[in-house]
This record gives sequence, structure tokens and C-alpha cells, in this order.
Amino acid sequence: MSRERELKKRAQKELEDARFIVRRAKRHKVGDEAELTRLASLNDEAQKALKAKNWEALGKLLDDLEDTIDHNFARLRPHAAWESAKAFMLAVFIALVIRWFLIEPFRIPSGSMDPTLLDGDQLLVNKTVYGPDWFNPYIDPDPSEAAVAALREKGATRFQWRLFGREIHWVAQKIWLRRAPKRGEVVVFRFPDGPKEDYIKRVIGEPGDKIEIREGRLYINDVLQPETEIGPYEGPMSSDGCREPVLYEEDLIRDDGSRVHHVLLHCRDTFYGGSSTTYGPVTVPPNHFFAMGDNRDRSYDSRMWGFVPVSYLKGRASFIHLPLDPTRHYLPRWDRFFKRIY
Repeated sequence: MSRERELKKRAQKELEDARFIVRRAKRHKVGDEAELTRLASLNDEAQKALKAKNWEALGKLLDDLEDTIDHNFARLRPHAAWESAKAFMLAVFIALVIRWFLIEPFRIPSGSMDPTLLDGDQLLVNKTVYGPDWFNPYIDPDPSEAAVAALREKGATRFQWRLFGREIHWVAQKIWLRRAPKRGEVVVFRFPDGPKEDYIKRVIGEPGDKIEIREGRLYINDVLQPETEIGPYEGPMSSDGCREPVLYEEDLIRDDGSRVHHVLLHCRDTFYGGSSTTYGPVTVPPNHFFAMGDNRDRSYDSRMWGFVPVSYLKGRASFIHLPLDPTRHYLPRWDRFFKRIY
């Protein structure tokens, strides 16, 4: 470390200690007035020397500042416990800001997104794509069906309790919506029927889209989404009762003509006759989206519980940072580290 960097680091600590001591001495009216004035003067001069990058003068001033503190104000120095507490609180604050506004970890709990995401994969969710959330309180919200629907469009009720006879709902809602989710994106959102639980699925339908499944094939706005069979799937998957998994490639066609290419699974036992072979048609309402899992015949998704309010979005899945295999005592799947999610 160069002498200049050492002086900068030392100056930051000594000047912060000096400011703390001056404030504390004035508040508690302790210490000699002349020495306190000298301490404040040395502090000002050291700040000027640091700003001017006068390293020689700064070194001498810091020595004088340290001697003055040690001889006259040692008992007013910040305690080591206080310094540790400050560092800890700052670290917690930074971690909360990052988690709340920027990125959040998420663990895949099931096989509904096989083969794109496997049970045990831990990934990072980019929360800047759709905009940050914040908690807003609502007191005695209208219990009517229309009012409940309007509140759902504002955000997800995470906590609710009664206080002094009043019903209070804490709603996680977006400070601003940066943009709506696009077809084909893998997103994390609060489960509409239980907002304390987070789900991850692929966006299939945007507002106004007509969604239909005919004989196991997906239609969006009466357009068949191209799907090509690759062959039997022999990769890892959860034990969900799929006896003959078959791997497919699917292209989701967006309104601008671009395509989102991804892989999905069908189960032979379901594909040739089952509840997921026919669905709809349904039209996605405004401010909502339709979500499905890539394990198309073994996914609990919008086909069962309906549309997702855009306000329930948390972020877009970015990449896998820790792929663990629960079937092998949570050993890593080495080939999946830092895999981007499409």
C-alpha cells in the first residue's frame, strides 16, 4: 500500500474520531475548552491538507491530532464495540438494500420448471427489470369483491393484523413499474392465492392474449407455437410421477415477430390423454399475465389458479449461482454453475 493511501485511510479514521469527540465533548460539556478548540482547529487543518493532497503536512497534522486525543480526550474516543456495531449495522443495511431493490436469491423447490431449472438450483433474481417494491399500509380496506380486486392490482398483501380494532394490511407494491413482463421470460412472483409464497414460471400470455391448449399444443392468439420433439429425456428431474418424459424445443412467438427458444418436457402418459391436453380459451385481462412451467404436464400454474397480477412480480430469473442436487446429499451439479436462464 502506498504512503498516500495509508495516509488517506488513517485520515478518515482520525478525522471521524475527532468529529465524534468534539460533538460528544460539547454535548456533555467535558474537557478543557482550550484543548477542545485546538482539537477542532487541527481537525479543520487536516481536512484542508487532505483535500489539497499535501501529504507531508497531513502526516504531521495527524500526528498532532492523535497526540491531542490520546493526552486529553482518550476516554471520549469511540469504543471498539461501537465501531463493530456500526460496521455490522452498515453491512445489514447494505444487504437489505441489495436484496430489496437489486437482486434476491431464490431456490427451486420442485420440478415444475424441468429441464430449464432443476429442483435444488439456487439462482439470482434481477429485481431492477420491472421496478422496486415497497410496503404500503392500508387501514380497514373495503371488503367488497371489486375493492379486493383493485387492491390486488396495486400489490400483494404480505401481512395483515388487527390493531386497536382496525384492520391493517401491509401491501408490497411497486414504487414504479419499469416495464411489463414479456412473453418467454422466466419470472419470480408472489403466488396470487398466498402472497407469502414465491413461485417461478415462464410468462406465456401478456395482457390481451388469448391462450388455448388443443391436444397438448399451445396456441396464443390462435397461432400454434412451434414445437419440435427431440427425443426421450434422460436428464435429472424430480420424482413427480412422469413415467415417459419427452424433451421438446418450443418457440414462443412475440408480437414483434421475435422468438424465444427454450426446451420443455411432456409426459407420454399425460400427452396422450390427460387434463393438461385441453385448456381454454381464456383471455389475459389488463395488468395481468399468464404463467406456465416448462415441465408442461407436471406444473401447478395459471391453468389451475388463474392469472397473475403484474404488481405481484418480484423480478426476472438471471442465472444459477449454486446448483445443488437434493438426490445426492446436495452435492453441486458442476455443469450448471453460472448458467444463464432463458
